[in-house]
Amino acid sequence: MARCHELAQLPNEIETRRSAVELLRVVADRRALPWVSDFLNDRDFQVQSWGVGVLDQLLWSELIEPEEAEELLERAARHENEAVRDRVEFIRGYLRDRRDNVA
Repeated sequence: MARCHELAQLPNEIETRRSAVELLRVVADRRALPWVSDFLNDRDFQVQSWGVGVLDQLLWSELIEPEEAEELLERAARHENEAVRDRVEFIRGYLRDRRDNVA
């Protein structure tokens, strides 16, 4: 995880950065949650998209609670990147379904 985070930073080449965040999406645990904000702030649209994917997987895998992600979800829902906004809609949908199925 730490190496992926390191590789995702400037001045690494864009393909390296994108690949690092994509890989982080599948290996991350809750320690990666603060990094999502950096990915959303990145100037590259694919890094932004993979970054919200990290949040998605943390929630899907139940490695974090929805309440822990709410601030990031709110921010991502207003993001300039349409792919990020679309992913938030998807995330909110399955969180709603999960909540409704438990109740």
